Amino acid sequence: MAMLDAAELALGLVEDSDWSRAVAAYEARMFARAADAAAGAMEGLDFVSEHALAHVLGHFEEIQRMVEAPHP
Repeated sequence: MAMLDAAELALGLVEDSDWSRAVAAYEARMFARAADAAAGAMEGLDFVSEHALAHVLGHFEEIQRMVEAPHP
């Protein structure tokens, strides 16, 4: 998906001389695609366990606490 995003953004920037308009058009397509991917991922989590989302969120919260913790 990242390669597709990069290619679409590059094409948009080449085809439109107004970079802000090119980026806005790219973002509209990218956000729609990302929403579809996120919905599919959520379906997969629900299939695994009814508590899967809470587990994944807890995992990322623990990583954030580790990153933000003072280091000696």
